[in-house]
Amino acid sequence: MRKFALVILLFSGLTAFSQWSDPEINHWKSQQDNRFVKLHRAADDYDVKFYFLDLVMDDQSKYVEGTAQIDLEITNPIASAIELDFDNDMLVDEVRLNGITTSYTHNNDLVSIPLERNKSRQILTVEVDYHGTPPYGIFNRYNSDWDVKTTFSLSEPFDAMGWFPVKQDLTDKADSSWVFVTVPDHLMAGSNGLLTNVVDNGDGTETYQWKSAYPIDYYLISVAIGEYMDASIYAHPTQIEDSILIQNFVYNVDGYFADNEWYMNQTIPIMEALCDALGIYPHHEEKYGHCIVELNGGMEHQTMTSIRDFSFSLVAHELGHSWFGNYVTCATWQDIWINEGFAVYTEIITNEALWSESAQREYLEFSMDNAKLYNEGSVYVPIEEATSVGRIFDYYLTYKKGGMLVHMIRYLVDDDELFYQTLQSFIATYANSTATGEDFRSVLEAETGLDFETFFDEWYYGEGYPIYNVNWYQHDNIVYLESQQTTSSNATNLFTIPIEYRLFFADGDSLDIRLANDAPTTIHEIVESRAVVDIVVDPDLWVVCDAAAQFVQNIPVQDFQIDVYPNPTEEIVYVKLGNVRNYTVSLFDAQGKLLLKQEINQFYFSLNLQDYPSGIFNLKVSDEEGNLIQKKLVKR
Repeated sequence: MRKFALVILLFSGLTAFSQWSDPEINHWKSQQDNRFVKLHRAADDYDVKFYFLDLVMDDQSKYVEGTAQIDLEITNPIASAIELDFDNDMLVDEVRLNGITTSYTHNNDLVSIPLERNKSRQILTVEVDYHGTPPYGIFNRYNSDWDVKTTFSLSEPFDAMGWFPVKQDLTDKADSSWVFVTVPDHLMAGSNGLLTNVVDNGDGTETYQWKSAYPIDYYLISVAIGEYMDASIYAHPTQIEDSILIQNFVYNVDGYFADNEWYMNQTIPIMEALCDALGIYPHHEEKYGHCIVELNGGMEHQTMTSIRDFSFSLVAHELGHSWFGNYVTCATWQDIWINEGFAVYTEIITNEALWSESAQREYLEFSMDNAKLYNEGSVYVPIEEATSVGRIFDYYLTYKKGGMLVHMIRYLVDDDELFYQTLQSFIATYANSTATGEDFRSVLEAETGLDFETFFDEWYYGEGYPIYNVNWYQHDNIVYLESQQTTSSNATNLFTIPIEYRLFFADGDSLDIRLANDAPTTIHEIVESRAVVDIVVDPDLWVVCDAAAQFVQNIPVQDFQIDVYPNPTEEIVYVKLGNVRNYTVSLFDAQGKLLLKQEINQFYFSLNLQDYPSGIFNLKVSDEEGNLIQKKLVKR
């Protein structure tokens, strides 16, 4: 595939984050942070099978009227009510159960419908007629550049209940959904699934009938209404013989299509690149698409993203959600990494397939820099912060650092074929369902045979990132390299991820080596006869870190000194000397008995005290000029 020029890519995007960049939406969301929707007990009593919204809307207001039908299966034989989340500001006109008008209450943001007992395993149909101006979940916006208005939904994470009765439970996906929207006949309405019909109602309105047979989570059901035209295109991934419809509803105004056609068409290579990496687009039997709305970012509504424009990385991110977020959805908002961290990494995947190497590196540097903008905070959302929308969708932690966690996992797997096999296995295992970060770790370990417990402790649940100060010099045929690690957060004291170093030689050649990094200070000896002129830490940007390497001269003889660590120790103690020369090392127990004596010629060495009992030891180090230093060692 062709490589895109960097100048074009910079237009597309270093703003590929999703809906939470939107100031007005953030304002609305901040009002809702204390209105966290708890899963009420009655929600455990039934399983949603089908949502059908039959609505009347336009592009001039947020007003909604119509009927919400929910087909559900009762799972608790002693259930006494069906409860649906629905904001009190919306007005319920009538409720029917299996087609018969029934009693209900609507308070505390719940519609409660009394239910006879012994209904277990029965499929029931609830219909709610309602109207009103949603307090959240629906937006009406004006685009001054193109002089158009759009009305659109945005329900993630807790706001579907603002515009239709719903069960807001991530783990209860509906098996299918329909969205019918009646609008004035100069408008179009976009939604999930296939557009099966457009009915002329004979009164100046048309009804757009969208149907989807794919399972869907509640917050991914959507509507978008505006003066649109259909600018459909088709992708041709190699995994299937047929094409994939990419149905774009774009502003039907002079100049818009001409200005955006080239950028819109880049969805085709993005789709094909992601199918190559992750497997066939999960909803290929229906469509993928975009509805252009006045939103500062995008929202990955299943099969039809609501999006600001066709910026390359924004399109890649939202399309990536088709696999991570829509097909496989986070099981809790604490595990939003499953949605956003992996979608961020689909940006990197498409960059590698379609961008020049220099553009790839620039975007990776941008992502790494953003992943380090917070010294504190974990990618995993702690339970005490799981009600905060701003924390759930934190751009630097959830998005950028979350995406770089996937990048580091790829680095540790160290086999791209196996890495992508793991991603595809995870997608297949949790297809049309929900998963946690631990679920991904389980698949990752099963596929690779590697243990990622420590990595998740340090990077997923831990906070901050490592800072490496590396000193090195070369003596004879040995390169001595010392890495001292501090961290940006006191919450995580050590990151044990191995680090790559690139050695540059006087002859113009270079060598990459990967070294263990499992202590605050690590010292390595690298056998190398060629003259080293420079060393670069993490040259290919695999690890979220700050790092610098510097050449140091041998310390003068008169500065003879040693540093011992850790002390006390449980087994191994490291001894660092001022420079390389001939030393005599002696170890004595507390009674003065000589335990070992050896000659060394290096600037550090280690002692293994495993075979000695706990207690105090005396270490003596002397050089050939008679200088002597003694250190007390304590073994626990």
